[in-house]
Amino acid sequence: MIYRKWSLLTGPAMLFGGVAGATVALYLTFRKQDQFTKTPANKQELMHAAK
Repeated sequence: MIYRKWSLLTGPAMLFGGVAGATVALYLTFRKQDQFTKTPANKQELMHAAK
């Protein structure tokens, strides 16, 4: 049984926070292009691509 009024407010907040946290974790884990591991192109590759 829930006896305190504040616990009625913290339950849904914890539920939505958990869902949002899981969504962010899945997005960061499974996205295709990772901006942190992408290597910058050097000048020779850029010049060759421009030709």
